[in-house]
Amino acid sequence: MARLAVLVVVIALAVWLGVRVATASGSVEPVVHEVRAGETVWGIAERTYSADTDLRRAVYEIERLNALRAGGLQPGDELVLPAEGAL
Repeated sequence: MARLAVLVVVIALAVWLGVRVATASGSVEPVVHEVRAGETVWGIAERTYSADTDLRRAVYEIERLNALRAGGLQPGDELVLPAEGAL
């Protein structure tokens, strides 16, 4: 019976630790970015996300989240940028 209790505690600890590591590896909260003159969605994505992020997907998600159309950025616009962990 004691072995079973120890096994359950070890499994529970492993699951808890796995969840903590998974959520700590990347932010899942979106960020709001204020557009400055001359910025593009691609440029914003390049500066915001790490080198191992697929920028095409990041640009697609930014455009989708903000219902952007081509040439739709204006200085002062606020864009919701998906968290890197969500891409």
